[in-house]
Amino acid sequence: MHSEIHRTRRHQNTAALALLIALGAAVPANAESPGVRMRRARQALSVADDTGARQELEAVQAASPRSPRGLEAAMLLADLDFRAGRREAAAARLSAASEAADGSFGSALIGVTRGWLAIGMGDSATAHERFREVGRNLPGAGQVVAFGQAWADLLQGRADQPDPSLVEWIKDGPHPGFQFAAGLTVARMHQARGEWRRARRRLRETRQALRGSRYEDDAELALGLLQLDTGSPRVARATFRRLERRFATRPRRSLAPLLSLHDLRQAPAAFAARLAGLFAAREKTTTPLFQFLGDAFDRQAAEDANSAILLAEAALRARGEHDNA
Repeated sequence: MHSEIHRTRRHQNTAALALLIALGAAVPANAESPGVRMRRARQALSVADDTGARQELEAVQAASPRSPRGLEAAMLLADLDFRAGRREAAAARLSAASEAADGSFGSALIGVTRGWLAIGMGDSATAHERFREVGRNLPGAGQVVAFGQAWADLLQGRADQPDPSLVEWIKDGPHPGFQFAAGLTVARMHQARGEWRRARRRLRETRQALRGSRYEDDAELALGLLQLDTGSPRVARATFRRLERRFATRPRRSLAPLLSLHDLRQAPAAFAARLAGLFAAREKTTTPLFQFLGDAFDRQAAEDANSAILLAEAALRARGEHDNA
């Protein structure tokens, strides 16, 4: 997995700079030296030389802390800190970078990362505040804010009723990955509230909305896991068998999934923390939230069908209901 991720880095780390420039962020006229160092940093990252990358990135940030390159360097450094287990250092670095950005688009971009880092650290109150700041600093960020606030709620093991916009995005989201993320989020929120029937209904709606897309198998797996975890192992087994039958011949993806079957079975609070931790530690620090979610949820779900069937069989045996049907 790591070798695939490192190869992906070479093509991705320029996204933040391009995005900031496109949105009108100022680039200093004399940026040649930071530019050279940023290229060296990306090269170091591409070969997993974190020490060399850190040295170059710190030089870029020191030379032009307010520039797009400086903000990108700060996010990459925070990523290195997070992956090394220095979460508080990552949070402090992002806080300083946000102050340097001084309310610009870059500050909002960093705010999203800070919000998800807070969830990964188990701090739902800070996460809520970070996403509120993003909403104030970046008009049009309603989608990011809605998802962030929802997962901050889930972290607490409870949730308010899902934001109506999240429900609407199940059918009307801009792309299938977005729709699946919305459906799974809404279902998890109902699950956290003990509303199992609503959770199952939302996942069925999600599966229907994703017919023919590459996320249909993921929706099928999510529905089966919820059926299993809410006391319907026989129904879950039928869902898993359908998943195996319909999607076993789908071409394999080259990248290993970020989320395991165990991850997908975690309670809402634990799953929220796991997903946020993956987002905060993503190899391409500037990957937009919805691209990350789409990639994380796009799994070869049929490969889990046999293991899932065995889980359902074990649950049936524990209840004395096992049969060969």
